[in-house]
Amino acid sequence: AAFLSYAGCFNRRFRAALIGDSFLPFLQGPKRDLQMSEAADPLSILTDEAQVASWSNENLPADRVSIENGAIVTNCARWPLMID
Repeated sequence: AAFLSYAGCFNRRFRAALIGDSFLPFLQGPKRDLQMSEAADPLSILTDEAQVASWSNENLPADRVSIENGAIVTNCARWPLMID
């Protein structure tokens, strides 16, 4: 939910820092009892390869930011703030 709510308006570098330096350390903190894989990635939860392939067929660029934007747009209940 945090990725969907907050990551849309940032560029690739800041998104990576937000996930790697804020979201994951918070979730993996000592006071949390969350089971998660070492390679936790929002895209693996929000999309699958078939959906990404469908977006590629519709001419969405295949870079990570474009795929993240597609995941945010398709999983939001309202209108996400996107800067591309």
